[in-house]
Amino acid sequence: MKSAKEIVAEAWHITVEHRNVLFRFGFIPSFFSILVTGWYVFYQVQAFRYSPFFSEEHSDFLIPFLLKVLDILGADSRIMTLSIILLIFILLGWFFAPMLCQGAIAHLVAQARSGRKMERGFFNAFFRFFPLLEITVLKRGMQPVSFFTEFSFVGRHLPGTVPLVSPILIFFVVLGLIVLFFCSFTTQAIILRDMKFTGAIGMSFRVVVENFAKTLKILVLFLLVELRVLVNILVVFTVPIVVVSVTGLFAQFLSDQAGIIIAIVILIVLVLMAAYLTGILFVFSEAIWTIAFLEFIQIIDEKDADDKELRKPIGETASYSSSIENS
Repeated sequence: MKSAKEIVAEAWHITVEHRNVLFRFGFIPSFFSILVTGWYVFYQVQAFRYSPFFSEEHSDFLIPFLLKVLDILGADSRIMTLSIILLIFILLGWFFAPMLCQGAIAHLVAQARSGRKMERGFFNAFFRFFPLLEITVLKRGMQPVSFFTEFSFVGRHLPGTVPLVSPILIFFVVLGLIVLFFCSFTTQAIILRDMKFTGAIGMSFRVVVENFAKTLKILVLFLLVELRVLVNILVVFTVPIVVVSVTGLFAQFLSDQAGIIIAIVILIVLVLMAAYLTGILFVFSEAIWTIAFLEFIQIIDEKDADDKELRKPIGETASYSSSIENS
């Protein structure tokens, strides 16, 4: 079995060698993720800015902001309709694109590793839509950002409860990270073993437990080599700041609508550049876990085959051995 370093190296080799096929499946979810995450960071910063933590006069930020945006867009019904359609499209892409693209990458990487033609990655993932959806809901609910969102809402409106809820938040964040770690191979189990929700979780838990040290080492190498977390943090913090600054700058010289249009153009350019970088890393990360799963599952299959042979009745085993010797 390959070492953790060899698995990471092979994943990067496949990512680079087959980037023309794989890149689109990394770019699309990264594009939607940056849009939504950028807005989320902007909202959290502004919400805390107007909260009792930083402002003596506590006021709600979100509603006045949305009313101002609606007032600007409401000047033209066509722009309003287009904005609503665009918002729905972005939200649907943010939720569904990552899980389908992860499944597609797992399927394509497995094909590339076995020397087969890389094809039907998206269709293979789409045909397993519901198991992937169930896993996605579980993982999204266990992400630290989900717990932070809920507890930050409570903390902003009930500041006195922060000392009380902080230990609870830490507990749930640690619990969520543990669950996510043991569910590292759920997508691969669904795509490559055609398992359902509970079977995929069970398979992932078994793979992690039986290869705990190596899985942990792969995770550490993955974070060190990829630096995806750092890239995402820089992206999601930079994009909203730039957009807000540009909007304010142009608003001083142009109308509100012109300032928004220019800011949107600049935002699209920045998002495309950021999605290109994070898209490559998205493919790389999925390739790592897919190759690791294939390596680990091969050992597990061989172990299960040996255990099955040992559990055979003595007479059957003896006759099997005799037939081997006679042949």
